[in-house]
Amino acid sequence: MFEKYCKILQLGDTAIKDIFEGDWVVEEKIDGSNFRFGIDKNNNRFFGSKEVNYSEERPVDKMFVNAVKNASECLDLAVEKIREKYPDQEIEFFTEYLSSIQQNSLTYSIVPEKNLVLLDAIINNEYVDLETRRFFSQALGLITPQLISKGITAPTQVELNSWLDIESVLGGTKIEGVVIKNYSKRWVLNSKTFPYMAKLVREEFK
Repeated sequence: MFEKYCKILQLGDTAIKDIFEGDWVVEEKIDGSNFRFGIDKNNNRFFGSKEVNYSEERPVDKMFVNAVKNASECLDLAVEKIREKYPDQEIEFFTEYLSSIQQNSLTYSIVPEKNLVLLDAIINNEYVDLETRRFFSQALGLITPQLISKGITAPTQVELNSWLDIESVLGGTKIEGVVIKNYSKRWVLNSKTFPYMAKLVREEFK
């Protein structure tokens, strides 16, 4: 368990050059801080961020204390419903945490419910599809990133540019950028397998 979130490469990277072959989706890139939480087979809870797994030996970083509290409340709400559908699996949730309307560069109009946006989830180290993620988001009471586009063939340059000219789901600003996801394709890094994910950001954030 305690898997790090999938590495998101720049759009055009040769490792994922065929990302637009097959079903792909484009979602808003949220300007927050990476935070993850989940439950093991025995419903023990775990929390972490990027390279760090929080434990008694490694206390929670100050900036994520509220994230742990809110994630725990989400699990209180959701664990019974989740276990009805997935009784024995280890499940991990990847989120962006925003402690305020300006976590990093962008200033939004609002913060998301529980200060968390659910990016993806894995069951027994396998990334779930969007329908399953929707189930988890509803159970946990969390929003997911704004869906901007989807398709099965490569977009034009005009379409790529149009994706960046959209207001954030959190309001108050245009989006920082987008993340393109193709769950049907995999690439390998350090013996770990990840779905294809690529980012495209506005010029001022490159």
